Amino acid sequence: MTLSANRDTSDTLFSILIGAAAKVRFPGVPEKRTLLIRSSSLGDFAVFLPFLASACKVRGEANVDLLLISRFGDVASLLLRRDRYRIAMVDPTDIRTFLASLIDARRTLRGQRYGEILYAAQNSDSAAYRFRKLAMVRLVAGMTPQARGFAPHPAIRTRRQLANTQSTLATNQAMAPFIACGMTSSATREDVWRLLDISPAEFSAAERAITQGHSPSHRDACVALYVHAKDERKRWPIDRYAQVARRLLENPDTRLCFVGGPADRAVTSEVISALSADSVKARHRIVNLAGSLSVRETIAALSHCGLFVGNDGSPAHFAALAGCSVLTLYCNWEVAGLWEPIAATQSLSLRPDSATVGDAGYGIDALTVELVLRAIDSLRATPLRHRIWTVGARDNYSERITTNSPFATDG
Repeated sequence: MTLSANRDTSDTLFSILIGAAAKVRFPGVPEKRTLLIRSSSLGDFAVFLPFLASACKVRGEANVDLLLISRFGDVASLLLRRDRYRIAMVDPTDIRTFLASLIDARRTLRGQRYGEILYAAQNSDSAAYRFRKLAMVRLVAGMTPQARGFAPHPAIRTRRQLANTQSTLATNQAMAPFIACGMTSSATREDVWRLLDISPAEFSAAERAITQGHSPSHRDACVALYVHAKDERKRWPIDRYAQVARRLLENPDTRLCFVGGPADRAVTSEVISALSADSVKARHRIVNLAGSLSVRETIAALSHCGLFVGNDGSPAHFAALAGCSVLTLYCNWEVAGLWEPIAATQSLSLRPDSATVGDAGYGIDALTVELVLRAIDSLRATPLRHRIWTVGARDNYSERITTNSPFATDG
């Protein structure tokens, strides 16, 4: 039997086990409370917010708790105000950490009785992975609640399945939880802003940082740039970002706002130093916010920007939530349609085709400066919902358009 056949048999077995385990319930008094489960990094959690907002809108915010499964710490509290939500976390990094965090999670949720558990599934979740998560959740929340979202769904494919269907658009990660749990999106962008509940002080800190004492620019004149990424495969060459920035600064009304976290600040500073050396006059139109604002303040700052241009990463999804038009540069490690920021008002995603390798191995360096500038012009001139340009040799590309949105009033 081949390795592939073994995997298929294993997936089938775990799928059967999930279907049976999710339906098992001990008798109990029906409760209105809902426990939402998300396995998450910071960017993943940002993508999950429209689903959370929908659940809160339908079930009542006071009736929704969160169980976060994360190796990256409590990313939920970087986005949400902890005093408004009960957030438990399990860290599966190693057995000692897992057991300690499991006990803490049970303590956090102690006394809560849930009528349902909703698992915010992702396309990359294999059947074995979902089964482990279901077992973990049952240890924390008990056997009484009905569990949804764990069972396999034909529209939500594993990473291995997606790798074999390069020509087919995947179910976007923002839509996967709705499909897995049989829910219809009911939230608007405004509902997500209410969920975030960014304070006046946070908005003021963001505005001070982005204006640097100068008069605020019109939103369309302010462009956000994210020039780094946690994963090296996702980094478009820095010198090309500098070239794009120079072209944008040729418009005297344009202001550039560089965003990111503390790990992005040094690389971002290199780009800004090169731009400042080119033109002293342009310095006051360039600001480096990478690492100087909290996550919530960064989202507030992005609400002052009309356009975001950057690598695949959490800032792209923050910009989408903030209502920016989003141009994202991808490598070809993931298939098209999976991580595009469809929470944005409009987006255009550039992707090298699957055959493009490039110097870095995943093709992102095959995207040219001219193509990125053309994409910026296209975003500004042609307001369409969400587009993917799959790029081949000599900047030839094929375009796909999707109207999917995790918001009830979009699309």
